[in-house]
Order: sequence, then C-alpha cells, then structure tokens
Amino acid sequence: MAQKPIDSSHLSTKVGFWEKTRFFLRRQIFQAGIPQAILSILGGGQLPESFIKRFTFYSKLPKSEILGTLTDIRSLKKWSQAWKSHAQTWEAEGQRLYDSEKKKEAAPYLFRAALFYHYGQFISFTNVEQKLQMQKKTQELYRKAAPFFDPPARAVNIPFRSILMPGYLRIPQSKIVGMMVFVNGANSVKEELHRLSDEFIKKGYVTLTYDDPGVGETWPLAKGLIEQEQVASSIMDYIEKLGLPSVATKNVGLMGISLGGWKVIRMGAFEKRISAIISVSGPFDARSYYDDLLPFVQDEISFSLGNPSAQEISTFIDKASLVGIVGKVEAPVFVAGGENDVILPGREAARIFNALSQNPQNHLGIYDANHVCIEEIEKLIADVQSWLSQILRRE
Repeated sequence: MAQKPIDSSHLSTKVGFWEKTRFFLRRQIFQAGIPQAILSILGGGQLPESFIKRFTFYSKLPKSEILGTLTDIRSLKKWSQAWKSHAQTWEAEGQRLYDSEKKKEAAPYLFRAALFYHYGQFISFTNVEQKLQMQKKTQELYRKAAPFFDPPARAVNIPFRSILMPGYLRIPQSKIVGMMVFVNGANSVKEELHRLSDEFIKKGYVTLTYDDPGVGETWPLAKGLIEQEQVASSIMDYIEKLGLPSVATKNVGLMGISLGGWKVIRMGAFEKRISAIISVSGPFDARSYYDDLLPFVQDEISFSLGNPSAQEISTFIDKASLVGIVGKVEAPVFVAGGENDVILPGREAARIFNALSQNPQNHLGIYDANHVCIEEIEKLIADVQSWLSQILRRE
C-alpha cells in the first residue's frame, strides 16, 4: 500500500535566512579552495558517502570499485583522467568479449565504461572539447551494449521541433502495467538513467530514457529551454504512435530528478495526457538562492543553456519559477526531497507540494538524505512504485 501523504504543515514553504546562510557559507568554502586541499591530502576516496552512492547505485558496482577510481584523484584537474583511465579498462574487457562473440557478457562492461566516461566529464566546463569527446564515448559504448541488455534497449529518435531527440525504449517480457519516462537533470544523461529503467522494468513498466534539449546527445542540437511542456507533448505524440498496448499509453508516468524534477512539473502543468508525475529534488523558485549555489552546479546549468551571458541566465532563472505553474498540474504528483540537500534547499519539495492543487492522491516524501535522496534512493523507488500501483488505471 502507498504511504499516506505526509503532513507538511511543519515544513517551511520559504527558504529562510539560516538556510540561505548555509548555502552562502558552502560556496565560500568551495571558493576558498578547501575541497581541493582535502583532495590533495586525502584523495577522492574520502568524499562524502552521499557523493559516492551515486556512482555505486547507477553503475551497479561495489563501493570498493568506485573507491579504486576516486583514490587516484588528488586534485580537480585529475578528475577526468582518473575516470577515463578506469573507463578504458572496462572498455577493453568489454571489447574483448564483444569481439569473441560473447556480446551479452560484454554488455555490462561496456555499460560501466560508458558511465565512467560520463562521470569523467562532470567538471570539464572549461574544456568543452574534452567534455564532448567523453560524452561521445558514453553514447557509443552504451549504443553498442544496448541490444544485449535484458530486455534490450531499442534506439529511438523522438521528433521535437526541427530536431530528433535520441532515446532508448525498453519493453518488459512480463505483463505490462504502464510506462515510465525518465527526464534528465542538468548533468544526467539517458545512459545513466538505465539503472532506473531496470528498476521499473522489473515491475512491468515499458521505459523510455532520452536526452532532452541541453543534455547529452541532444546538446549540440538544442539547448535548455523553459517550455518543457513542448518537449512533453512531443514525447506523448511519439508514444501514441508506437503501437504499444493501450495499458502503457494510458498509464504514462514521468519521473524527473534534480532539474528534471522541475521539468516534469512544468510538463504536467500543460500536457494533460500524463497520468502521474514524480518530481525528485526539483527547484521551485531558485531566485532567492541561485547566486549562492555551488559553482559547479551553476556551471552545469550554464552549460545546459549553451553558456549564455550572466543576464541571460538570470532571466532564465526568473522565468523558470514554478510560482503560478504548480497549481495547474492535474495528474497525481509524488514529490520527494532530501532533508540534508546541499545542492538546493531541501524545503523546495515542500514548496512544490504545498502549491499543488488539492488532489488527495498527491504525496510528499521527505527523506533523511542529500540531493535526489541518493542515500535512500532504493526506498524512494519502492515508495514510488507502491504509490503508482494505487493510482494507475487497470484494464
């Protein structure tokens, strides 16, 4: 059974003075070079558990394997090379198996190599050529492995305006109960979202992962935009033409994480064919704290927008506010946030939830976790799946 909606009356719907102060201090610590000093002395293996959990969860690798990469990092300048070096090891083994006609056995190695290249490009904002080269490796290796996943990931192209957004469609062999579309954050790509696809495939969901404007393979074609509802309409049009069982096309859920959590709210406010919205750690109104976000977070947003001027970014932040938008969402919404979020204020989840229309099926989950509830992501997924089982239409 789904959990009862959490009483959010005790949660502030505003970003208060002390929260903004904490964000300001974190930024000052970062700019003072303290994180770099810690790296040089202790190595990346001493990074917070919440940081490491992202790598272990999405790659399905043990912590020891991830630490083997992180301990090689003694400065931010060595970040990309450390991940690339380990990616090449996974890639070589995957290629050996692939060339030996053991393609199914090769797929996990190629997949992990793809993710390691993705993680290696995280902070390459001053070297766009290197960033794009590593992204290309992520895309190539995942594409090679895709036909040999269980079930396979079928490459698709979703028409949007004058471009095609690349994605992957996976159809479970079990009884289909619905469809889940996963929406990128600022530094997440369709290849990393494979793990979320796996978790929902197990429950009978058709899954669609894709790179939207400003992200991954679509970035060279189109930059980030406010009008996410136009992306959603293109996706829904595409789904309706796929010829999937009607239970899938009638039960389409969108799950967005981080900036994707903002995107899905905007999508649901204007595209009424969506059956359910899951928004995880999305911003509600970033104007009051954007200037104090950690520099690499601001860099991610700037890159997704095509590195515009400071004034253009400021205009985007103002227009991206969900004030006056959230209440237009008619589909049931599951909002989640991390109480200990250091990327954006954890109270943003409560702000979104409290601004929703009074749908009794709406749900708020505040987890004892960091950004995107990463330390409790398995529990979050289980909660979402339980919630979905109560609201989706049956045939």
